[in-house]
Amino acid sequence: MLWWGLVALAIAAVAAGWRRVPAGCVATLSRRGRYRRPLDPGWHWLLPGVERLGRPVPLIGHSVDVRTTAARAALHFQILEPDRAGAALDGVDDWVGAQAREALRALPDAPLEALKLELNRRVGERGLRVVRCSRG
Repeated sequence: MLWWGLVALAIAAVAAGWRRVPAGCVATLSRRGRYRRPLDPGWHWLLPGVERLGRPVPLIGHSVDVRTTAARAALHFQILEPDRAGAALDGVDDWVGAQAREALRALPDAPLEALKLELNRRVGERGLRVVRCSRG
């Protein structure tokens, strides 16, 4: 009887480790609180109690509104290479917003195309791309 209890416990532990990342999203995998890697869409088995799955982040459709004292902008971006974004995936909207505020302060009266180029220069190294930018 004890043997069946151990088998049931092992099956429950294996079943508890399955996690799903929705299609069109990516999620971060952390082991003991440290970032390990991004997980692509699909089913993944994690070590229960050791590994954690971050919140799913869509690869496309991100919008950020940014305001400074001198200017305002709305931008839309997508994640092209989640591996390059790394641990920043969990707070990617806030990180891009901070980059956009810095760019707006540096180029308050620049044309939209120049602002978009500057933003892509800043976020491109993290595998992101600004696809649309407008002033408000």
